[in-house]
Amino acid sequence: EQRARIYLSQAKIDCYSGDYEATLQTLRNITAKMSDDHYIRSRKMMAAIYLSKHKDRKRFIECYQ
Repeated sequence: EQRARIYLSQAKIDCYSGDYEATLQTLRNITAKMSDDHYIRSRKMMAAIYLSKHKDRKRFIECYQ
């Protein structure tokens, strides 16, 4: 769970700096085994990036499946 929090914090920093690829890469490191809550938060953040920055509806939907 601690590692998942660190990944989320790093992803937020990357996102605020505009490095969306690094953000996505960091978020992919968060697994459901670490923490269900953090996993869900990471997928929501990934979905938002795919939809708003990449305009990729397919990947957006995959985040929620």
